[in-house]
Amino acid sequence: MKIYNLRRGGGKTIRLLCISEYTNAPILCVDQAHKNFIKREAQGLNIKIPEPITIGEIDRATRGTHIAPDYIVDEALTYLQALIERLSGGRLSNPLAVSFSEKE
Repeated sequence: MKIYNLRRGGGKTIRLLCISEYTNAPILCVDQAHKNFIKREAQGLNIKIPEPITIGEIDRATRGTHIAPDYIVDEALTYLQALIERLSGGRLSNPLAVSFSEKE
């Protein structure tokens, strides 16, 4: 797993779009607005990516179909927080701290 920790406007999303095009891995998005942003960016840069998937679409997108096991997450901390909040029914909504380790 690669982690791109760059400043705002540092090119993280463009890198992920290029990786998505090269690997054909979908980008996981927090919500529909984020998905629309990803699609507009890809279209504007003429980058061909598979359909992005929102948290609300995960069940539908993965049920009864064969999808590649690879995926890309844009804005990972925001995504993680939204996913945990959704899975906990809103009971867990305010992470106090997170840590990341490079997967070996």
